[in-house]
Amino acid sequence: MSDLDLTMKLRAGRTRWNVRPACADYFVGHIVKRLDGLESMNGNVIKSNPVRTLLRFEGGGECPPFVLKIYRVAGLLRRLKETLLGANARRENDNLLLLAGSGVATPLPIACGVEKAGPMVARSFLATEEVEGAQTLKELLQAAADDDPQRNRLLLHAAQMTAALDQTGLVHRDLHLGNILLDGAGRPILIDLQRARKPSRPSPAQRGTNLRQMAYSVYHTLGEGGVDEFLECYADCAGQDPPDAQSLHEETWASIRKYRRIHMASRTRRCLRTSSGFAVSSVGRGRLYHVKDAGVDLKEILDRHKASVEAGLYIKKTDKIVLTRINIKNRNRAVVVKQYMPSIGSSLLAPLRGGRLRREWMHTHGLHVRGIGAPRPLALYETGAKGEAFLITEYLEGFEPLNEAIESLCSADADWDERRRLLAALAEFIAHIHTAEVYHHDLKANNVMAHRAPKEEYEFALLDTDRVSFGKPVTQQQIVNNLAYLNAAIGNHLPDTDRLRFMKYYHAAGGPTVSKDQIRQIVSLSIQRDHFWRPSVR
Repeated sequence: MSDLDLTMKLRAGRTRWNVRPACADYFVGHIVKRLDGLESMNGNVIKSNPVRTLLRFEGGGECPPFVLKIYRVAGLLRRLKETLLGANARRENDNLLLLAGSGVATPLPIACGVEKAGPMVARSFLATEEVEGAQTLKELLQAAADDDPQRNRLLLHAAQMTAALDQTGLVHRDLHLGNILLDGAGRPILIDLQRARKPSRPSPAQRGTNLRQMAYSVYHTLGEGGVDEFLECYADCAGQDPPDAQSLHEETWASIRKYRRIHMASRTRRCLRTSSGFAVSSVGRGRLYHVKDAGVDLKEILDRHKASVEAGLYIKKTDKIVLTRINIKNRNRAVVVKQYMPSIGSSLLAPLRGGRLRREWMHTHGLHVRGIGAPRPLALYETGAKGEAFLITEYLEGFEPLNEAIESLCSADADWDERRRLLAALAEFIAHIHTAEVYHHDLKANNVMAHRAPKEEYEFALLDTDRVSFGKPVTQQQIVNNLAYLNAAIGNHLPDTDRLRFMKYYHAAGGPTVSKDQIRQIVSLSIQRDHFWRPSVR
C-alpha cells in the first residue's frame, strides 16, 4: 500500500476525514475521538498563534511520529473564502501529494480533515509525518561562518529547491529559508504549502515569484553577499547563460527592494492588531493596544500619572501634551506616560489618519523593526469619551539629549578622541536611518537621545516618532534637511573641522556623498532655523 494513500474516509461529528489506512486505528483513538481537547495538551504544542496550532504526537503501531496542524477560520469573510476556495489543510494536502509525485521531497500526509459549522468551514486539520532531525536552512545558514564550505552547499539546496518548484509550475507564495528543512540525512524538504497555487497560465510576475521570495529571504538572513552567491547557484541549476544571469541579477535586486518595503510595512502595522506579540481589546470606553509581555499594570500607571500631573510633577507640559515619569514598584525600571489632549479639529481627523499617539505607537514599533533605536512602546490607550490618548513607553535610563551630550564633550578639558568617537557613531546612526528608507521630519538634536558610557559603544534613540515616515527612498533634499536640523542645534558647540569630519563619517557609514553645494545649503538652512551660531559662521 502506498504511503500517499488517504483513501479511508471517516466522519466524526461535523468533521470529515481522509486517513492513511495503516494509521487509522491509532489516529481515530488518539486524535479523532479527542479532537476538542487537543489544543490544551501543552506538552504536545510546538507552536500556536490565533490562526494555526502545531502539535507533535509519537504515533504507535504502524503510525509513525507526526505533526498535526490545526487551522482556525475566524470571521465571516475568511470562512466564506475557505468554503469557496477550499480549506487550508485540504489545499496543503493536495499540494504535498502533487510535489511528492513530481520528485520534490515534502512531509508525507497521514490524515486530512475539514470541520464545518453549517455550510462553512470552521477548522481544518492536516497530519504529516515528522521530519526526523530537522533543522531549517535559515538556522543552519545563520550558524555558518562566511568562509564555511557548508554555506555554499546550503545555498545550493535553496537554489535547487527553487528551480525544482519552477519546473513543477507551483507557486509557493511563502517561500523562504525557514520553510526548507534538512533532515538527519541532509535531504532538503519543503514545508508550509497551504498557500501554494498552480496557475494554469502563469503570468510573467507569477513565474518569478519563487525566486524573488527566496532571494529576499537570503538577503534578510545573509545580506547582499549571500544574494549574489544564491543567484550564482540558481543560474547554474537553471542552466542560464551569463547575459541571462546578469538580467536575472538586476531584476532580482529590484524585487528585493520592493519586498523589503512590503515586509517592513506589514511588520510595522502588526502592532495595530492582535498577533503573536500584540493584543488589542476594548477597555471601558476606550481601546487598548499593548505588548503581550509588557509586564505593567495599565490602570495603576494611569492613576499615578494623573496624580503626578495634578501635583505638578511632570517632565513636560504644553496645551496638548503632558509627559510624566512613573517608577514601577518593586522593579528596577521606569516608564514614561505621554498624555495627548487633542483639539476639536484633531479629534475629527483622527478616524481618518489615526490619532497622534497612535501614529507614534506604530512608528516607534516600525523603527524597532528596522533596527533603529527608540523608546520601547508598551501600551497605547485611546479613550472614546474626550478623544484623549495615553502612550506608555520604557524610560531611556542613562540617555541624554544629543546637544547636551555634545556640549559636555566640547569643554576645554574634553577628550577629542571621545568627541570624534561620538561623531562617528552618530554618523553611522543617521546613515542607517536613511538607508533604511526612514525620514524624520524634525530631526533636531533634542529629538535624538544619546547614551554615553566611557569605552563603550554609543547608543542613540529617536523621539517624536509620530513625525517619521517610511517606505520611500530618502531624497537628497530630505538628507540635507536632516543634516541641517542637526547642524543647527549643535553647530555652536563644534568647530568647522568636526562638522566636516561628521560628513565624511556619514558617507563612510553608507550614506550618500554630501557635495560642497549641499554643505552650503546645510549651513544656510541651519541659520534659517534661528539657532545661536558663532559670528564667523554668519
